[in-house]
Amino acid sequence: MSSSIKLTLYTQDDCHYCKVLKKKLSDWNYNYREINVSYDLFAKDFLKNEGHRTVPQLYWNNIHLNKFPTLDLTKRHIENEIDYENYVGGVENWQILRTV
Repeated sequence: MSSSIKLTLYTQDDCHYCKVLKKKLSDWNYNYREINVSYDLFAKDFLKNEGHRTVPQLYWNNIHLNKFPTLDLTKRHIENEIDYENYVGGVENWQILRTV
């Protein structure tokens, strides 16, 4: 199911931990949209307003997913935060498929 979930990853230039998290997400077969806060001031303000002082920060539907240090983050941590039961995006609308 991980390839059907679209995540948003906030990064910046020359960030070792950003590279580590991008590698993990690719290895776990997650699709993600990368937003580099070095160039996107609205994204930088969003992170500040959410109380973040560092990158990388990973979100899904306004839910902050990487609540652990990047090196300790596992696929299970991410999956525990994603609400698959109420997911209604993409071509695989699980709620409709379950009722068929």
